[in-house]
Amino acid sequence: MPKRSITLVRHGHREDFAGNEWSPAWSEKAINPHDPDISERGIREAIALGKRLAIRPGVTILASPFLRTVHTASHVANALGSRVLIENGLHEMMHPDGFPHFPVLQSAQQLNNRFGNVNTEYSSVTVKSFPERTMGDVASRASDVLQTILAYHSGDLVLVTHADPLLGFLIAAGIDACRQPVHTCSVYQIDGCPGDWSLTINGDASHLDGTS
Repeated sequence: MPKRSITLVRHGHREDFAGNEWSPAWSEKAINPHDPDISERGIREAIALGKRLAIRPGVTILASPFLRTVHTASHVANALGSRVLIENGLHEMMHPDGFPHFPVLQSAQQLNNRFGNVNTEYSSVTVKSFPERTMGDVASRASDVLQTILAYHSGDLVLVTHADPLLGFLIAAGIDACRQPVHTCSVYQIDGCPGDWSLTINGDASHLDGTS
């Protein structure tokens, strides 16, 4: 089986965070409090991430359907001259304490109207999972998603996701030790093939210097 590279990144800094702490005041005023965008800081992070990954032309960019991940991925796609494919199975951990139901999210067409580089013809090959109460649930979902996207997509991949699913993918790949907590727009990379993955980039955030 040919070796492949999968780059895993968390979305940029969220607009509902003040520094590194969640701000309930933002959610009280938001139209859709379960789907915040990235902040101005997050945009700077995403642009820096795009420059970091611009040396990887030809990769397929898959993003969680949440606004903050698609916005982040759009900057990566701009740097690579590519398009964003929305993959449902990359979504945030759906713990019922934070999500009484799976939130209503913007459609691919709505997101493309805003960012201009979302592939509206692509249909997700993975499904949403709700509810998820433990990291074991997230890792189980990640394992299924990883198997599916590797079978469907050829070549190297960039997955723009969230902190818990990112860790879930590393668990699914058999990676026991990785840098935590997962910083926004930090880079993790696994190389190899199913059953033989190696962690080659472990939460590197050096490209984010000066973005905070």
